[in-house]
Amino acid sequence: MLQLSRFAHRLLPAAILTMSLATQDMIGVLSTGEVVRLDSVTGAVTTLAIGLPGKNALACTSDNRLWTTVRSGSILNPQFHLAVIDPFTGAESLPFGTTNVGDIRALAGSRTGQLFGIRDVAGSDELVRIDQTTGAVTVQGPTGFSGIQALDFTGGGIRAWDLTAGLLLINSSTGLATDPFPSIGGPAGMQYLATDPVTEQSYVGRGTMHRLNTIAGTTGTSVTFAGSPELRGVEFTTGRQQIIGQPCAAANGPANCGVQNTIAAGQLLNVQSINHQATAIGIQIVGFSETAYAGLPLPISMDPVFGTSGCFLRVSADFTLLGLSDINGVMVIGINLPPAVAFQQFYVQHAVLEAVPGGISFSNGLRIRPRL
Repeated sequence: MLQLSRFAHRLLPAAILTMSLATQDMIGVLSTGEVVRLDSVTGAVTTLAIGLPGKNALACTSDNRLWTTVRSGSILNPQFHLAVIDPFTGAESLPFGTTNVGDIRALAGSRTGQLFGIRDVAGSDELVRIDQTTGAVTVQGPTGFSGIQALDFTGGGIRAWDLTAGLLLINSSTGLATDPFPSIGGPAGMQYLATDPVTEQSYVGRGTMHRLNTIAGTTGTSVTFAGSPELRGVEFTTGRQQIIGQPCAAANGPANCGVQNTIAAGQLLNVQSINHQATAIGIQIVGFSETAYAGLPLPISMDPVFGTSGCFLRVSADFTLLGLSDINGVMVIGINLPPAVAFQQFYVQHAVLEAVPGGISFSNGLRIRPRL
């Protein structure tokens, strides 16, 4: 039988998070349906999930959603749909069902929350704007180019990559594209354009990653990805959290748990749970699995163990940190994240000793993936 005392005495040592692990600081999609994690330093590639084919683009919008396209139907009569990718699992969902949005070859999210795309039509490619609530597609205008395969929205506006013309600039209002470097057209065949949000360095590539000089329009080879996958869209990952399951009742309501601050390696990560009894003792459970613990599949019901009501252990209890709720029933426990934990996924949950059935409450779990 699992007992709280079995894991409550262990504290999270900083050394465990300094282990050498692949950074996997990018996520990409292939037209064959794969969602992959990419290491921009070593070129390592790991398959995260395999879904519908037709993934020709990838964009991260300001609400932290990853958008792509998928295809259904026959080769002679294809239908194209918008999809959202779960950044933790790679699983895709179709928020607008099988609405046909046309052959979108590139996507980019603006810093003001808009989603733009390049649609392949007869003649000049179209710049389109996509309503993220309804899926409606509005044509901004023709670009004047017919080989645009990648978009990137940065502080410099909308940049694009044409298969032969290379780097382009696009007017977001009219759709018209201009070539600021008409004498520079290579490398040919590039399918994605991505900018690291921390360094503001841009890259272009396909099975490789070329450092892009946006001032001169030139490129330099940086990394060749393992197996030279035909990447159609790439985004740098951001710090993310995601809820696992539901909390059970604390003394004053659901024991909701979430991250308070920026999720970044090399910084203090503050995890908060609420609605507790004032000045109650609790623990922060930190684990490296959400599927199994002590040979048992997760989640594990705590009701037979403690006599609680609807409480579950949702993450593996590999390490714990002690905490105390304040006079308002809020418990905040910090974790010092060393740089080596960047882009590594781990899991957190709170448990607090208080006046509830069984004498202990359990929060929801959290998936956490920090970036540098």
